[in-house]
Amino acid sequence: MTEAFQAEDKFDINVALKVVRHISSGIYRDRAGSLRELVSNCFDASATDVFIDTGFPRYDRIVIRDNGFGINERLIRKAFTQVGLSLKVTDPDLYRSNRPIIGKFGIGFLAAAHISHDVWIRSYPKGEDYGVEAKLDLEPYFLYKDSVETFDQFKYGTVQLRKIERSRDDVGTSVELRGVRIGHFYRIISGKGLNLVRWPAGGRREQRPGEAMRAFVEAIQSTPNLLYVDRLSGREQVLWHLAMSCPVEYLDGGPLRPGYGDEEALKLVSELQRYNEGFDFRIWYDGVQLRKPILLPTTQPPSRGGAEDPDLPESVLVRPISVAGEARGKKRVEAKGYLFYQPWRIVPAETRGLYPRLAGVGIGNTFENRFLSYLTGENPVLRVQISGELYVLKGLDDALNLDRSGFMELDPEYVYLAEQSGAEVRAFFANAKNAYARSRRTRAAAQLEASHAVAVEEVRKLSSRIGQNYAVKGVPSVRPSDLEHVDFKEKSVYPATEKALVVVDHSEKTVAVTSAASEDKWARIAVYVDYLLGKYLEDPEPARREFARELRRILESVD
Repeated sequence: MTEAFQAEDKFDINVALKVVRHISSGIYRDRAGSLRELVSNCFDASATDVFIDTGFPRYDRIVIRDNGFGINERLIRKAFTQVGLSLKVTDPDLYRSNRPIIGKFGIGFLAAAHISHDVWIRSYPKGEDYGVEAKLDLEPYFLYKDSVETFDQFKYGTVQLRKIERSRDDVGTSVELRGVRIGHFYRIISGKGLNLVRWPAGGRREQRPGEAMRAFVEAIQSTPNLLYVDRLSGREQVLWHLAMSCPVEYLDGGPLRPGYGDEEALKLVSELQRYNEGFDFRIWYDGVQLRKPILLPTTQPPSRGGAEDPDLPESVLVRPISVAGEARGKKRVEAKGYLFYQPWRIVPAETRGLYPRLAGVGIGNTFENRFLSYLTGENPVLRVQISGELYVLKGLDDALNLDRSGFMELDPEYVYLAEQSGAEVRAFFANAKNAYARSRRTRAAAQLEASHAVAVEEVRKLSSRIGQNYAVKGVPSVRPSDLEHVDFKEKSVYPATEKALVVVDHSEKTVAVTSAASEDKWARIAVYVDYLLGKYLEDPEPARREFARELRRILESVD
């Protein structure tokens, strides 16, 4: 049964065709885009805390509530009759904080059409003794969105307004999205998939803020074959994308794990941490505090093993990047951030590339890989091992697409940013190639050492099993002097070259296993055959010598 709304005022939401086209063609096509725009309104209203109740497990009603300065009926009318205007320009007295303005009130609420056509707003404007309640009927959007191209102007919906009583404790704004199950967003948020989040009971705020988010990120990085976050449940995908794009603080200890980065890089990362913390802005999503889900380096896959690379901190590269100058037209552009490289692939894939942020808000659905387009013909392996963030601190406001999917690439400010940052990416890529080569050498040496240790142990077991009980040791290689005194009676070398696998010294009762014995079976065969020939032949020297030659021929054919 529909709740009656006794309106004191009513008007239509008429939107310019170009705005509707952006909205209809995918302005909020990423998992959390619609919610992000509503959260942006909370940020602009100087809220410090935003609470999102998804209505789990039914998802039929979603509520976004904040403690900001609210909005009165005059501004509601202005926002919806002049969709896309900047209240910062028309009502500057509202915005006295140090925060940048990231949203446009009307655009943010039109985003709600992708979630519900029945939107209720309750707000308690600062300095007023009343509250205001508005009911948005966005049914026209759902009815005509597919034929909107035929209209010069589009009736997006209607707004009904009324004043309501206010108590001393009433603050901020709440947006209630009803009937969510009929919209496309319901299919997103209710989608099945992996569930990795430890949700607080009853949607209450977690007792240790940030702990659930960090555990979530660690679980994503360590879950086998979880390459993309779209394998997560819809509820958790929305959580990830909201946390990545909103102006919230990093995970504790993020974005870099302790022990990585030089003094210059750590100084820059500390600046970025303080920049985000300075917003004093928190989002609680079903009780989980959102934090930027970036923790680098990502967990090593089991195939590598944590001990394989003893020089790991030196193999991981972190480099600050900075852009400052004038674009064509004398417009100032300033940006700073960091580039990161690790010698294995970054998981999840959504964190690969270089992610731009404007006014603290992420631009695009995932990391912006256009900045890597300058790397033509480069090793594709390295592309999946590079990450980073680029904070635009000045400029590019006009270069931003309305749908926040990216920047207009012909805009002079964007061109300048891309060229300057692209040069730094190329330089960083060259360093990454060197680190990659060094890492491969280090890993190869570690693998050789590990296989050598296995070969030594297997020969030791064999010697004990056959009753020979020679002392078995590992050596790097055969010395030239060992080859000079090979008589195959007191000393045998198999095969008798500098690439020998084993040296059996019968006078000393020792077996030396070289690092060339990467496949321990040949070393064991050589020791066993040498033992049998000595046991059953009265003069084993000719047979041992012939076997050494034959083994050499076999190994050369295998190579």
